[in-house]
Amino acid sequence: MAGSAGLGDPLFPLAGNGGYDVSHYDLHLNYQPSSHRLAGTVTVSATATENLSRFDLDLRGFTISRLTVDGRGASFHRDGQELVITPRSPLRDHHRFTVTVEYAGVPEVVTDPDNSIEG
Repeated sequence: MAGSAGLGDPLFPLAGNGGYDVSHYDLHLNYQPSSHRLAGTVTVSATATENLSRFDLDLRGFTISRLTVDGRGASFHRDGQELVITPRSPLRDHHRFTVTVEYAGVPEVVTDPDNSIEG
């Protein structure tokens, strides 16, 4: 089973993701003002709320250099602003897991459906 790509908000239908509950985000960032380049590593600690063969994270515009689920490489692809992750083994309901993503790039300016600007 795949977690949903969004939580169904009418203005932000793809914001958030179903199938898991996040308990902690650990971010390590390096920003170079002269080039506007941001490099980072995020580790997401979460618990599956259903059996998951794949799940999504929201990530727009960065190049991913490494991605692991529970310390093991996992396959991934992009679908718009969604980073679709397929762990080597499905995650069982109630399984506590970590996802680590190393990424870099220049952040984009994003205009949301409510015309607010981010980035």
